Amino acid sequence: MSIPSTIIEYALLLLWLVWVAQALFGARNVYMFLRRERKKHIEEQSNPKAFNFTPDVCVIVPVKGVDDQLEGHMQGLLEQDYPSYRLIFTTESCDDSAYLAIKEYLSGSPEFADLPEKDGTVLNWTSLDQLNHTPGLKSVHLVDSGLATNEAQKIHNSIAAMQLMNDDDEAVVYADADAVMGSDWLKRMVGPLVNPKVGCTTAWRWLVPELGAKANLPTKVACIINSSIVTLQGRDRRNCAWGGSMAVLRQTLKDIDMPKPWRGTFNDDVNLSNAINELGKRVYLVPNMLVRGPVTFTWASLLEFGRRQYMHARVYQPASWRVGPIGTSLYLAGFLTAVAALFLFPDSVTWSFAITTLITVYIIDFIRGRLRKQVAKTSLQRQAYEELSGVWMLEYFATPFWMFVHWLCCIASMFGNHFTWGGIRYKIHAPHNIEIVSRS
Repeated sequence: MSIPSTIIEYALLLLWLVWVAQALFGARNVYMFLRRERKKHIEEQSNPKAFNFTPDVCVIVPVKGVDDQLEGHMQGLLEQDYPSYRLIFTTESCDDSAYLAIKEYLSGSPEFADLPEKDGTVLNWTSLDQLNHTPGLKSVHLVDSGLATNEAQKIHNSIAAMQLMNDDDEAVVYADADAVMGSDWLKRMVGPLVNPKVGCTTAWRWLVPELGAKANLPTKVACIINSSIVTLQGRDRRNCAWGGSMAVLRQTLKDIDMPKPWRGTFNDDVNLSNAINELGKRVYLVPNMLVRGPVTFTWASLLEFGRRQYMHARVYQPASWRVGPIGTSLYLAGFLTAVAALFLFPDSVTWSFAITTLITVYIIDFIRGRLRKQVAKTSLQRQAYEELSGVWMLEYFATPFWMFVHWLCCIASMFGNHFTWGGIRYKIHAPHNIEIVSRS
């Protein structure tokens, strides 16, 4: 064996050792996530009075367009088991199909008014006799916020809706229109805010195939990639809120000078999380309450979605963003070199190390997949868990494949400063300076 090949072989052995360590770290992360979730859930169950905090709440829901989930999502929000709350749906225009659908669904005779501080209008439903709702729902509002100019339309809509907060609103909860919540969602989101160390609570979204086991391959891959990111959460010191389900006290919003952290940006959750951390408070992940997010993707829409998600991190959390391209590149480098070594170094010690490494990582990945399945079973509602039935074989046996797709999303996010979101083309000039280029 020549010296150059020996050097190469030693380098490969080092790479594979790091690869195995990465696989172990990934499995341990999922195990620790599951352990923390169980511990926090036991704390809530053993001392429910400590989380029995139910101030008056204003729920803000930015909406754009109509999908099959909107009606179910709206009804879920109308039927929250909570003593006193208001709902504010906010759209970019009264011509938006979502505005028309929500107005029709709520029916009745709403009162018309102008927004107090900026262009836009609002319909107010204070009489809700025509709706099937819980007694705690006091009123529903539908905002036409107008078109955004220098920030993401979703953020513009949320800021417009915040003008409708009144003196009785002690907490604000933000929700996405494509997520499906259980009846206890609002109570469990607000309860932990009684802890003065908690600045924000969140419940992350777990993507599930809209068509269940019949879903196409890109949809299943998207669900796996999403779950791999969700299970990185759990430690309060490094948690990041998810914008589709987060709750904050009104006083905390004043302390961080909201909406200043959102002005001129295209991200709500990371910027809110950063502001909360700068305040010396933490983001609390509500245990055993992952939010069902039904999706359908093509390969093109998956790569576009993945790139956009990582661009959020690249601009607003660059240190965390680097973990994506580095981690996925390391995994693929380990896998590809180990497979290549089986052909390049036959009948050698290196061949033995390569096959041993491949088997070891395969076993670790399988264990990680089983742990992640347990997380889903513990934290998702039964319907959502059953919709994932066609995903687990890919999770167990095809990690190199979905890791490659994950890598493509990460690498794509490294380039360019344009992206499309909700039919709007944006250009990033700086973290708090974005331009709307076009609308479709």
